[in-house]
Amino acid sequence: MGSLDLGRDSIMSRLWYLSVSVLIAVLCGCVWAGEMQIPSRWIAGPVILSPGKKGSFDDKGVKDPTIVNYHGKWYLLYTISRKDPGGIGYVCAKSLESLNTAPRFQLKQFNGLSSESKGGAPQVFYFEPQKLWYLIYQTKDFNRQPVYSTTATIDKPESWSKTRNLIEREEPDVKWIDFWIICDETKAYFFYSRGRKDVYVRWTRIEDFPKGFGPGQLAFSPMPRPLTEAVHVYKVKDKEEYHMFYETCPAGAKKRRYGLARASNLLGPWKRVADDYVSGEKLLFADDVPRWTEHVSHGEMIRSGYNQRLEYDAAESRFLIQGVTPTTKKQGWRFGVLKAVFESSK
Repeated sequence: MGSLDLGRDSIMSRLWYLSVSVLIAVLCGCVWAGEMQIPSRWIAGPVILSPGKKGSFDDKGVKDPTIVNYHGKWYLLYTISRKDPGGIGYVCAKSLESLNTAPRFQLKQFNGLSSESKGGAPQVFYFEPQKLWYLIYQTKDFNRQPVYSTTATIDKPESWSKTRNLIEREEPDVKWIDFWIICDETKAYFFYSRGRKDVYVRWTRIEDFPKGFGPGQLAFSPMPRPLTEAVHVYKVKDKEEYHMFYETCPAGAKKRRYGLARASNLLGPWKRVADDYVSGEKLLFADDVPRWTEHVSHGEMIRSGYNQRLEYDAAESRFLIQGVTPTTKKQGWRFGVLKAVFESSK
């Protein structure tokens, strides 16, 4: 009996050890695969683009930035924050810091069905299968119409084509805003905010782009915090993972902020990570950088590349945003870059 009990104790001990080992392995797997580190702070650099000089086409403010770095130059396109002339602006420079002093261009070819229906809220990327640059944006036709223009030469602002419809709107009474394209290896996905409540997505085959988009389907709902604007989606560099950044303004709050959801597939399911991934409360300003914003609004992650996959480095996040403070509100929105600060693991 004694030897049998020792054998049983030995077996039970081994089983317990094996169970604990498996549990540890599972828990470690959850830490690396199921969780992600959230930035504790964001350091705000100086303003990189301010409203233009008085009397210029963008002297009332600059909004909704989209940016790529191509062959050592930064190409920044944005919404001109005024009713007349309005539309989309363009600026190019070798460094982010020199964008503010570089020549600016108004892209006058970007109109809707009427001359008053200017373009806005742009997104730029290079579509490799066609060797063309695409600009996705909206006009005021039909309560926000998704449109696009193309060029083979991004360094020539006059070369962008005239406005073309991306999708024919079938819901003229429901507002769509902030259109966004991202591709995987086989499909192109079109994300948009519907009624400032939910995120919808449509897709088409890569070989059919920019035509052939199917019906919309619900992708993500950030309720109870409704969308403000700007849903942007990226592929995480070196991972089969996608991040969706959505802008909200919580009930009773006056400051805009960004939340984050993630998924392993662009059709979802999307899992909410944090509603305050980037917020004014998390901003730090260096002593030599005046506080130029309390909002984190209409931001775009600075990408690792420039093609249709929209990859970004989540471990070295830099977020280009539009911002304003109560004292600068009359002077108009401006752009600056936030850099993520992660607490070191203990």
